[in-house]
Amino acid sequence: MTTVENIVQNITIETELGQAQKAILESLALTAKRTEELFKIELMNKVDNDANEKIPVKKLIQLESTIGVHTKNTPFQKILETTQLQLHPILENASCLVSKIIPRLFTYSIYILFDELEDIYKTINRRYIFTDRTAIYKLEFNVCAYKVPCPSLLPSISNVYCIVESLSTVDIDRIDFPSLAYFYQRQLTAHGIDEKALNYLFHEFKNTYYMLKRPPHNLYSK
Repeated sequence: MTTVENIVQNITIETELGQAQKAILESLALTAKRTEELFKIELMNKVDNDANEKIPVKKLIQLESTIGVHTKNTPFQKILETTQLQLHPILENASCLVSKIIPRLFTYSIYILFDELEDIYKTINRRYIFTDRTAIYKLEFNVCAYKVPCPSLLPSISNVYCIVESLSTVDIDRIDFPSLAYFYQRQLTAHGIDEKALNYLFHEFKNTYYMLKRPPHNLYSK
């Protein structure tokens, strides 16, 4: 059984997983799959087989048991903190993982916003499309009759597309949050989301972004 198959199996077995927890594990599975593909290409292009140590795909599978999958109502921030605590050693020497996780944290923030909605008929579909140098995160939201903490959020959002440029060659300590925020702002405003709603989303994004840059021992510090 491959790494991806194992992770996906663990997802489907836990029928009481919260939606946010499922989203995290699904994204980790996709990250593992993409990393495996990159690793195979790298092995074909390099004689040095020590590259195996630089892309620790197998470590991702261990995260499934540490995210608190049995706690249905675990707060999203707590899930993210626990996940980040486990991811930190992997992120240190794996730029290809960093390039997928930074934009995905923003995806989580949007996802958890809609996960809090009270409408039982809401549906959220996520699709990830990868190319060689650009990761395109195509988020399709079909939401109806919902209530959200931010009243200015438009009552109907369909087919929202967020195109995020790959950051595979950027060191995590050099990533500039204002530049990222401006990029997302242009993408989201192009699809009709107003400024107040953006501020709400960016607040979530900023929290997760700076949490990622924090070392593990500071995750729970105020």
